[in-house]
Amino acid sequence: TISGYKVFYLVVEEGSHTVDGQQIEAQKYTSSVTDENDSWLGTVQTYMATYSNPVVVGQVMSSNDPRWSVFWERGGTKNDPPTSSVLYTGKTVCEDTNTTRADEVVGFIVFEQGHGTMNGIEFEARLGGDTVQGIQNSPPYPYSFTSSFPSAPTVAVVSMATVDGGNGGWAYVYGSQPLNTTTLNLAIDEDTIGDPDRNHITEQVAYIVFSSPGSA
Repeated sequence: TISGYKVFYLVVEEGSHTVDGQQIEAQKYTSSVTDENDSWLGTVQTYMATYSNPVVVGQVMSSNDPRWSVFWERGGTKNDPPTSSVLYTGKTVCEDTNTTRADEVVGFIVFEQGHGTMNGIEFEARLGGDTVQGIQNSPPYPYSFTSSFPSAPTVAVVSMATVDGGNGGWAYVYGSQPLNTTTLNLAIDEDTIGDPDRNHITEQVAYIVFSSPGSA
């Protein structure tokens, strides 16, 4: 039993939307490709809208297979983040020695990078620098907001935007208080199936932060 953990989530109606001038979209599809330690193919995606600097976060949305998998994304190669013209997404089992998985529904959300307000809620969407390392390195790894918030934001969703470390992994907010008015604290984690270490080379992380929870 796991307790005492806070989970952040972001829900967007499937489709392309402009909210208070902010371009966002949400897509989902059935993923039949399972990537892993030695194979990072993914599935090529087409944006519904035009972006100059896309910020992409995603999730494996179904549980058809009881075994684990996690969302991943890339641009032209696994070492590149998504660009305005190239986006691949998928599910991965990283270093799991059993690389077969059932098809799963994968969803992703795209924001144009920026800091602003939607429906009265301040937000920042950004692709961070290549500075976030593993849970067994020296976390937390902070990203500074481009503009500070009046008070500490209360919602953050993140995705690892590159796969510089060939073992794969996933990003998450780090610590009991990962957010303050100027900073988001992060780390990368790995599975321990192929080996026990959870060190990780630096990665770029995409994040979307909100000052407070919203409502439908």
